[in-house]
Amino acid sequence: MMPITGHTRIFGILADPIHHVKTPEVMNALLCRHGVDGVLVPFHVAPDGLAALVAGLRAQQNFGGFIATVPHKPAM
Repeated sequence: MMPITGHTRIFGILADPIHHVKTPEVMNALLCRHGVDGVLVPFHVAPDGLAALVAGLRAQQNFGGFIATVPHKPAM
């Protein structure tokens, strides 16, 4: 795994619940293998907190994007 620095792009996967999600393991290995300075982090967010989370992510300078899963796909 590459070191996480101030240059690292942060990606997220949004779900509720989140404990079962395996995507970060797979994606972080791929990011490392391809030399991408990025990390995918699971975000456990309930539907009523989704708008606030997205607003916060928009303000984050090193945010790279996210994957939306159930139950957030329809809201996106």
